[in-house]
Amino acid sequence: MSAIAQGIIKGIDAGLREYGQNERRARAIERDDKRFEWETAEQDEKARLRQAGKDFATQMQEARQQFATGKLPGQEQNVLEQADPAAPRQAIAADGTQPAPAAADASSRAANIFKSNGEGLYKDQKLANDAYWSRLRDITAGYYEKTGQVDKLMEIDKKINEWKNSSYDELRKAAAAAVATGDSEALKMVSRVGQLTGLGVQMDGSTASFDPKTQTWKGVKVMGADGKEAVRDVSAVSLLSALSQLSPEKLIEFNIGRADKDRQFGLDERKTRADERRADAYASTARDNAETNRNTRETNNLIRERQQQLKEDEGAAKLFGGAFGVKEIEVKTKDEVEAMLPAQRQAYEKQRTEQAQRRELASYAQGVYALNERKVPPAQITQLMPVLRRRISEGKGADGVDEATGLPFVNFNGKKILLPKD
Repeated sequence: MSAIAQGIIKGIDAGLREYGQNERRARAIERDDKRFEWETAEQDEKARLRQAGKDFATQMQEARQQFATGKLPGQEQNVLEQADPAAPRQAIAADGTQPAPAAADASSRAANIFKSNGEGLYKDQKLANDAYWSRLRDITAGYYEKTGQVDKLMEIDKKINEWKNSSYDELRKAAAAAVATGDSEALKMVSRVGQLTGLGVQMDGSTASFDPKTQTWKGVKVMGADGKEAVRDVSAVSLLSALSQLSPEKLIEFNIGRADKDRQFGLDERKTRADERRADAYASTARDNAETNRNTRETNNLIRERQQQLKEDEGAAKLFGGAFGVKEIEVKTKDEVEAMLPAQRQAYEKQRTEQAQRRELASYAQGVYALNERKVPPAQITQLMPVLRRRISEGKGADGVDEATGLPFVNFNGKKILLPKD
């Protein structure tokens, strides 16, 4: 073969190689452009959903504040003229002797399960309750519209109507009162609240016994969402803490949060399938294994974290109960109370009222503990209570407002401690 022919062949080969490289390069650029376009759209979508979630949470919190303080839109004519939610309130001091401003004065009515529905501020409480459910429904509808989930509105409407028609919030408040006073029907009422929430946790107190010394129900059969049963001791403080976290707006937020997690899981699944189509079988298997291992690790970490939180909450509940003088109450039957002399009955009712106030104080401390994400030792929160009483009696408010959360705070022992918003 002549040198000229060899040169021509080499030139053709080089041209073909260059053409092939250019084709591959063009396809790679096209893939990169499509991937960048998809990732940008995905990031924009996530940012939009995050903002919608923040707006939703803010609106729900504002609605609770308005409802609790007699300022719910559309209920202006239903508010008692003499109602003043900011008026000073008195409570029995921790030693049971001298009246002193209750620590709960430093919290908003919205954080108090016994006053969060604007108790005593409305002429027609049921009318206000129904208006509140409607307000929560409208906020939820706005959230679904922003996140492109209008198809879910019928489902949440059904749940809201069920909660409203069953007098859910009224039952929740009555259950809390029963727990606070050690009523024999308390567990049955709490279990009914659990049924209405749809969270899948139930308690059977038919064989349980109440220990007035420790304010604990012994031998309660607890059935989890997985259908498994366990026999446990349940304290009044832990029940009050749980009931306080099951307000209507929190219940709706929980249902939406659970649905959003399912929705995100579906999006992640579709993304994974798309990635698998672009990869070979080995890479796909490797990704699947890595994702499974990661999910397993994350699940195990969440379980350990939740177990640790429950352990910390239980320890804090015991500490607050002891610190605020929650002690034995011998619960009397209706016949026993009626058989008492007037002086005995008065002393008994006073004791029940005092213990209910002490448990409410312990519950408030537990709420501050949870609000600060368990980063403030329970002992410091206990020490903070008399400081809050003194500040309130002197007409002082919080030290400032936390920029990140928008919540008021006080500085105590070198720490910023968040409080529920006034």
